[in-house]
Amino acid sequence: MKRRCLSWVLVFAVLGMIPLSRALANDVVEYEVTNYWQQQKFGHVYRIDFTTCTVSEPAGVGTPQALVKQSFSICNKDSRVRFSVTHANGYVIDYDWILEDGGRIVKGAYKDSNVGWGPSIGRARQVLSPPPPAVSLAGKWAAYRDGRKVADCSIQQQGANLTLIIHRTPEERSSGRLVSATQLEATDWKEQGTISPDGRRITWRNSYWAKVDSPPPPPPPPAVSLAGKWAVYRDGRKVADCSIQQQGTNLILIIHRTPEERSRGRLVSATQLEAIDWKEYGTISPDGRRINWGHAYWSKVD
Repeated sequence: MKRRCLSWVLVFAVLGMIPLSRALANDVVEYEVTNYWQQQKFGHVYRIDFTTCTVSEPAGVGTPQALVKQSFSICNKDSRVRFSVTHANGYVIDYDWILEDGGRIVKGAYKDSNVGWGPSIGRARQVLSPPPPAVSLAGKWAAYRDGRKVADCSIQQQGANLTLIIHRTPEERSSGRLVSATQLEATDWKEQGTISPDGRRITWRNSYWAKVDSPPPPPPPPAVSLAGKWAVYRDGRKVADCSIQQQGTNLILIIHRTPEERSRGRLVSATQLEAIDWKEYGTISPDGRRINWGHAYWSKVD
């Protein structure tokens, strides 16, 4: 018994030093494993659905038994799986697998309620969903926010593995992976992006990237026109004349008094604008003829 325990200490020490490589892109995988006990060996095929963390043992392969109970404590298709199954005849097998080569190779241990611990070795024999389509994202990109370019960036790609770089000081980098033909993940930034059907635009949560060898998409047209003459009112009384100049979503707000007051601005949405230099937000009425500020309002002059 002491010799067997020492052997397992050595096995797990070696497993802990093995690096993982490219991960399986599929969520349902069949593993063909052999459980060893002294001079005997027992074959099994387990089908694991990593989306739901459930396992089944298909009929017609290995030594299948109906599973009446199962549970997972670790369910990671890229690195490690720990689960327990109860067969119809009542015996329980606990598995602890280290998954190498991105989930393709199984090296681990099992504990059988009848015989005790032993090695459990095998491989992924079948993947039951297709790998993600090949998408080429490598090259130069530009980052845009609110329709304006804010940085140059680039993507390096090797298979499904990505390196995303924002070229500014200091340079920002994230490892990444291609999840599918329409989605990628920036691992270090903890963000996911949506890839356009033509593969030339990536939409993030608060910005988008466009490939630089194609013209950047134009900013969306403003939902409301604010250009023209306005009047400022406070407590129901007119206190100043004012005006707004507009080009797309960019605004210049002017209060015509001495000295004249100006602020850059932007159209946030059809119902909100920002006066950047005044550090204020205004709410636009549904008809676009009134802007409510914190202590005043502007009314459009015909």
